[in-house]
Formats: sequence, C-alpha cells, structure tokens
Amino acid sequence: MAVTIRPIPCPIERRDELSAVAFEFNRMVLELSAAHRRLDAETEKRRQLQRALQEADKLITIGQLSAGLAHEIGSPLQVVNGRARHLAVCADRPEEVRRLAGILVAQTDRITRIVQRLLEFARRRPPAFVRTDVTSVVGDVLDLLRHEARRRCIDLKFEDPDSLPHALVNADGVQQITLNLVGNAVAATEDGGVVAVDLREGLMTTNGSEVPALRLTVEDTGNGIAPEHLPRLFEPFFTTRGDRGGTGLGLSVVKTIVTEHGGTIAAESEMGKGSRFTVHLPLGGPAYLKEVV
Repeated sequence: MAVTIRPIPCPIERRDELSAVAFEFNRMVLELSAAHRRLDAETEKRRQLQRALQEADKLITIGQLSAGLAHEIGSPLQVVNGRARHLAVCADRPEEVRRLAGILVAQTDRITRIVQRLLEFARRRPPAFVRTDVTSVVGDVLDLLRHEARRRCIDLKFEDPDSLPHALVNADGVQQITLNLVGNAVAATEDGGVVAVDLREGLMTTNGSEVPALRLTVEDTGNGIAPEHLPRLFEPFFTTRGDRGGTGLGLSVVKTIVTEHGGTIAAESEMGKGSRFTVHLPLGGPAYLKEVV
C-alpha cells in the first residue's frame, strides 16, 4: 500500500518577512491537505463504483446462467422421475431395483454438482489474494458453460499442462474473467464452431522486466470484431450485442479485475476468422510486481 506523506505547517513565532513566507507556506499546506482529502475521497468512490460494477455484472451473469441451467437440471430430473416411477412397480425384481437405484444416484449427483457450482460462483467473498489452483477454478467455470456449448454443437476445448503452480490471485476475480471471456466467445461463435481455452505458465513483461505469470487464452471461430470496435472493447457499457442482451459491462469488469491483479489483457481479431483474448496474471500477485520493478 502506498504511503502518503503530508506536509506539516511551520510554526510562526514572530512577525517579519520570514513569518509572511511561513504564513503563505502554511496556507499552501492547508490547500494541499484539502486536495489530498478530496483525492482520497474520489479514489474511494471510484473503487466503490468498480466493485458495484463487478457485482452487477456478476448478478447479470448468474441470472443468465440460471436460465440456461434450468434446462440442464431439467434433463436429469426427467430421468429421475421416470426411473422412480419404474422402480415403484418392480419391487419384486432386486437386480432391476439396484440398476434403477444406481441411475437415480448418478442423476441426483449430477444435479447437485450443477447447483453447487452455480452457488460457488454466486457466493460473495472478501477480495483476498490467496494461493489458488487456477486450473480448478477455470475448469469449474467451463463446466457451467458446457451445456450451452453442447446445445449449439460448439466444441468447447480446454488445454492445460498436467500441473501448474498455484498463483496468488483472487479466485472470484478469476471466475469472472473466465466466465465473461468464454461466455462472450460462445455467444460469438456460430453453431458447430470451436471455442478453445488454453491455460499455461509463461512470462509477462512489465516496465521492462519479465516476471513469471499464468497465461489464459480464449479463442473462438466466430465472425470477429470490427477494427473500429477493437479500441473501445473495454469501455464500460460499450457493446455490439445490445439487441441480444449484452450490457457492455463484461469486458470492462474483466479489464478492472486484471488490472487489480497487476496483469495484462490483449484482444486480437480478424473479421470472418474469430477473436483471441490473452490474459497474463503474475504468479506472485500484484505485491510481487512492486518488489521486482
């Protein structure tokens, strides 16, 4: 945390030219202190606004996920209902009872996993940076999005090395980054297309120094982003999907979260050939960057 050094007024013990200078200095000190207070208040307001935007984006996403997952949960519920009815009329056939009971257990476990993942994403936690298995966080988010990808016959691929070092990150933030980028990629991809997610260790450059980082890449085979739109992608409320439920918050929130982690994000796109978003997050967290640069 940065330490603000505030000037101390000079004591005035006599009335001469030096005291006049001291008086003027003290006046400037008071004005500077007031400016510092205004700046602190504005900074805190901006942080509160950023947190509110993140929470709003999260609530919108939860609503969209819930609507989609209703169908995903409905399918196993129909299976459970049908097998339970069948079970009621075959109590005298132990083998069939055991087979049906196994199906019921498997389908209820599936429902439980879907609901738990949604609740995990919805849970509010303090914005703490802790050593986290990012592969697991990204994988859980992709599990929430696979139903939409399957419905539209989109091949949702996830490539990651066998083992990645745990990174000092905010897990909620990584969830939102992944959900927004992959959700946008799925929405931008035509039925039968491909969305490829790649997570691996790499290096990021900051102030001329290279530091160890995690690199998350999300690439789609959609129609691409118009060149005139690329510079505005991370502006709050800018969207090209307003007629399809886009709010323009997602990429702005992603940019904010990446910046809070001391990371970087870049977008590349070519009309007719899809888009690629690349995020780098320092393994040691934002505090580590201050030690090496």
